[in-house]
Amino acid sequence: MRIRFVLAPHMQVNMRLPWVLGRLRKLLPLIVLAILLFMFYSISSRPTPKTAPSLPSPPTPASLINHWVIVSIGSGDICSSLASEFFHWTILLVSVKTVPKHGHSRCIFLSDDDLSLMSQRYSVESLKPIAAAYIYAISHGAEIIYTPSPDGDLSSLQKPPNPLLSKNYWGLVFSANASFDAALHFGCKADRWRNRSSYLLSRSYIPAIHTPAVMESSVTEKCPTLEPPVTVSEGSYVDMRLEGSTFTRDAFWALPVSDVLKDEADTTNWSYYVQWLLWKTGRSVRVHWDGVSRKKVTDQYVNITPDYDVTLRKCDSIGFESCAVTVASRLSAKDKLKSALEEWFTALKRSAYSFPDIVHSKTSHSISSSSSNDTSVLFYPAEFFLPSVLNSRTQRFFMPVANLNISRKLFGETCGRRRQIVLPTRQSFTWEISVDFSRPWHQFHDVLLLIVFNVAHYDVIPYLEILYRSFFPNILYCGPTIPDLKVFPVLEGYRFSFVTHDQRTEDKIPGSLNYECLIKAILMRYQVDGYLVIADDLLLLINQLVHFPRNVVWYLPRSELRVADLTTLRECRLDMCDFYPHWHWWEDYVAETLKLLRIFRDEQWSSPVVHRCYSELVRLNGAESRANGGYSDVYYIPSRLAEDFADLAQMFLREKIFLEIAVPTIIRCLELPEDIHALRGKSVWELDRDQPWKYFVRSQLFEKVYLHPTKWSGLVNDSVPELVSLYCDYVIPFQFDPYARFKM
Repeated sequence: MRIRFVLAPHMQVNMRLPWVLGRLRKLLPLIVLAILLFMFYSISSRPTPKTAPSLPSPPTPASLINHWVIVSIGSGDICSSLASEFFHWTILLVSVKTVPKHGHSRCIFLSDDDLSLMSQRYSVESLKPIAAAYIYAISHGAEIIYTPSPDGDLSSLQKPPNPLLSKNYWGLVFSANASFDAALHFGCKADRWRNRSSYLLSRSYIPAIHTPAVMESSVTEKCPTLEPPVTVSEGSYVDMRLEGSTFTRDAFWALPVSDVLKDEADTTNWSYYVQWLLWKTGRSVRVHWDGVSRKKVTDQYVNITPDYDVTLRKCDSIGFESCAVTVASRLSAKDKLKSALEEWFTALKRSAYSFPDIVHSKTSHSISSSSSNDTSVLFYPAEFFLPSVLNSRTQRFFMPVANLNISRKLFGETCGRRRQIVLPTRQSFTWEISVDFSRPWHQFHDVLLLIVFNVAHYDVIPYLEILYRSFFPNILYCGPTIPDLKVFPVLEGYRFSFVTHDQRTEDKIPGSLNYECLIKAILMRYQVDGYLVIADDLLLLINQLVHFPRNVVWYLPRSELRVADLTTLRECRLDMCDFYPHWHWWEDYVAETLKLLRIFRDEQWSSPVVHRCYSELVRLNGAESRANGGYSDVYYIPSRLAEDFADLAQMFLREKIFLEIAVPTIIRCLELPEDIHALRGKSVWELDRDQPWKYFVRSQLFEKVYLHPTKWSGLVNDSVPELVSLYCDYVIPFQFDPYARFKM
């Protein structure tokens, strides 16, 4: 018998519900995915409005950098090499036809279509497409824009020289009321300047455009100058080009001006126009040498000064944009020029750019209104325009030697017509070498030699020229005052550069703060690998220096560096700080040094340099109240540490801390002890220290790099015959003989 059960309808539904829910749970991810795909298709299929063109996005905010380099190039493959050279720069490549598969996070690619969209968005269609690229960079926060020439070799492109700042900073300034000749300043042609007071070391000027020097190819051939960049003051015009220039934000308005004026006004000198407007805003042009010859823009400047047109006087009472258009209207009667500038200025406003303010004539910077901190500088470049001579030994070219003829004459007069004196310590020794000042066996062409005078014994400069100029093409002298040719007539006819150290400690010790000389040398920004500082009475022996590394500090051996606990006035040795120092400088400057160390502690989080200095002093010296001391008549600072050295040295200088505490303490901050290359020498403190010929012997100078002191004033008028014999018969031959250290 078959029995059949039949469920009620409501019970059948309840039995199916779990099964349905289980099936829905399995299908739910597929349903959600289908909905998302439908939404994505709906959004992507919508047409893009013409008012909102699609453009490449800049780097993310974390990697966005306000230094931009803009290059017009067809292929984007150059991106990686530019990114490695322009570290911490945003790279904008425009008119790119091919984008590499693997780019760089700091590279942005704009095609011609992208530039066209930008031109439409900002209404700059009448300008060249590169103007749209400028707007793109400005609208994304650019503070610095570098515009290299597209015709150059971009694979070897290098960054413009630092610093690139829209604010006052120390630098060399050409202040003559005349046109600036870059070839003369950088030593690439014969110097016809007779006024050596045409330069200042100043922080009263704000460079807004950093431009490479313009020189003819015939002038720049074989001109490897390392002379410092220079800011051109108001009233001094410089020939300049857009290609290769770097613009700070205060000068972004001038970016496309070159193209606009060249196309619309054939007789217009755009560089004159831009410089005049910069002056009206209290800004200047800074010129540097990048080793590339450029054809001069023009030899004739268009006169646009206010004295020749009453309408230009309106610039003192109108805005910058109106002033710029007014001046441009005077240069050309074409309405197209005026409309092009107005179009560009309107686009800048739309990109949130703020134009600089006009500085009224009564308050504008001029030569007569220079800062009281500005100092005069005697500046003569090394004469790199002279023919170079091949060194047969090293197969390198000798850099031309300044003051060559006058030094040869002085050497002949001093050493040629006299009776040789056999010094008692070297009776059987003779040199067998012919001295040739134009062909030294080695040159430190990439090092600036800074010779410091504590007292104005400038009559020894001609003898120092004989000693060092052949080996160091770039020499800078420093002393308490600028040499007066009336007081030192022996300097007549010599070409040399000179700065002053003006500050002294409270006890008025001459040269006690002479590290101010190195501060000024660094602020002049020679394009060298490092700065070698020596006292005028220190004999530097060239032979040992040849193989010294140029990228590290040279200073005392570690064993000669003092460490003192300033709270107890005891020196530290072997991790114990209970040694009586026998060095009175600690007690004399304890208050000033402790004050500065407290400043370091309080301000360490406001400056990376101060933070590093304070941390290293505490770590290496063992406590926060400890400083360093040591002999400081010779030391070398590489260029990689030069800016930091100058920043810290200015803090020591403000507190008037003695040279032999300031220099070793700063070096302790900046370089690890194991990385410092030791300068071993002979310092004489006995009663016969005025008789250096007694110490110019192998037993005293073996593997040494200096002898101190050597007072060369005795050479003047042959007043000390033994010193003349030492100089002529021993020192000069020793310097010019590459194997002298083995013969000694």
